[in-house]
Amino acid sequence: MSNSNGNANTICPFYIRETGVSLTCEGCMRGSMTTLRFGRSADKQDWQNRICMQYHFRRCPLAAFAELKYEC
Repeated sequence: MSNSNGNANTICPFYIRETGVSLTCEGCMRGSMTTLRFGRSADKQDWQNRICMQYHFRRCPLAAFAELKYEC
């Protein structure tokens, strides 16, 4: 469990977990996961604030790929 409150405020349905510098989300295939790693925790937090914690998660390339598996 991270020290962030990101998981409590995340709206994106594909979010799974996070660490200090990474986000793990559903992958593009059933049963898979994809991890996005950032150089700094501040960059990860900025991404979460702009994408994961807003109704803009469809702007995220990871969410777009994850959503494809449900369209088939």
